[in-house]
Amino acid sequence: MKRTVISLVSGLVLTLAGMLWNYLSYREDKWLRLAYNMFGGEITIQSGFGLRLVHIYSMRPEKGDSISLRFDPISFLVCLIVLSFLVYVILTVIVKIRRGAYTE
Repeated sequence: MKRTVISLVSGLVLTLAGMLWNYLSYREDKWLRLAYNMFGGEITIQSGFGLRLVHIYSMRPEKGDSISLRFDPISFLVCLIVLSFLVYVILTVIVKIRRGAYTE
């Protein structure tokens, strides 16, 4: 139980750190650095660590591009689950190695 709580808290901290990194990179250059990219005809969608950036390119010279950044609960939960699972596996391996080292 303790390992599960530690892995969930660590996964949450890592997910929030990734979200902060993506938000700061968005503020700097309107691009998410740690994200999955999907490209379409005149649209680019980036999603990662709980943020979703939609960039619609204008096809007319007199209009500007449309850029929106929103919270994406699906990518947040996916990142949280994956990172928590990885931390759980790492903690399990460390415990197995330590137990094996002390029994010899």
